[in-house]
Amino acid sequence: MTKIASSPSPAAVDYDATLILSVETSNKNWVLAAHMPGLGRVKAKQTIEPSVDALSKATGGVRRRAAARSSE
Repeated sequence: MTKIASSPSPAAVDYDATLILSVETSNKNWVLAAHMPGLGRVKAKQTIEPSVDALSKATGGVRRRAAARSSE
């Protein structure tokens, strides 16, 4: 008999300590949305050009703002 291993249950997300980013992609532009720690809604939403460089720059900015919020 073959035994199937079950995967562990995913851990609950601590929304007061976790920065969550979401990227919606298309050929014309990308939309980056961010849930900042401690807030109950999407805080940052911006449209960027569809490139890795633009995404890297935008995510860096969001991470800096989230870090600044956590140090307040």
